[in-house]
Amino acid sequence: MPTTWGRSPITWRPFARRASENFQRGGGAIARVIVSESVKFAMRVLVGSATFALFFWLGCIRKVEPFFTYFYFFAWGPYLWMVYRSQSDVGWLLALSTTVWLLFEAFNFRLHNWSYIGLPHSRWIRWPGYALSYATVMPGILWTARLLEDRHSPRPLAGKPWIPDRGTRG
Repeated sequence: MPTTWGRSPITWRPFARRASENFQRGGGAIARVIVSESVKFAMRVLVGSATFALFFWLGCIRKVEPFFTYFYFFAWGPYLWMVYRSQSDVGWLLALSTTVWLLFEAFNFRLHNWSYIGLPHSRWIRWPGYALSYATVMPGILWTARLLEDRHSPRPLAGKPWIPDRGTRG
C-alpha cells in the first residue's frame, strides 16, 4: 500500500486525482492557493492562540517554571509562529535583534531607567534567557508590520472618485 502521509488511501486518492485534473484544466488554481493560504493562516492563529493560552496558564496563573521566569519568551514564541511566513532572513534578524537590544541595555547601564525583577541568580541560565528574549523583539515588530501591510493594503476602488463641486461651499 503506498504511503499517504497519514491519510487513508480511500480519502487521499480521490482528492489527489480531482486536484490534478483541476490543475491540468487550469480552473481556479489561484483561488485554491489563496484559500489554502487563508486556511493555513487561520490554523496557525488557532494553534498559536491555544499555545499562548497554555503558556499563560502555566506561567502566570500556576507559576510553573520555566514558564513563570521566561514568560516573555513563551508569550512571544507562539505569536511569532503565527505571524511568521517563510523568510530566509530569520537567523540574521534574530542575531540583529539581540545586538540592537543589547545596545539599549548598554545605555541603561548609564541611565538606570529600568531593571528586571525575578530573574534567576545563575548567570548560565539568566544570559541565554536574555538572548532568547531579546532575539524576539525585532521579528515581532517587523513581521507584525509586514502582516498588517499585507492584510490592510489599500485596494483600488471601482468607478470614479467623487469630487465635490466648488460652487456648493457656503
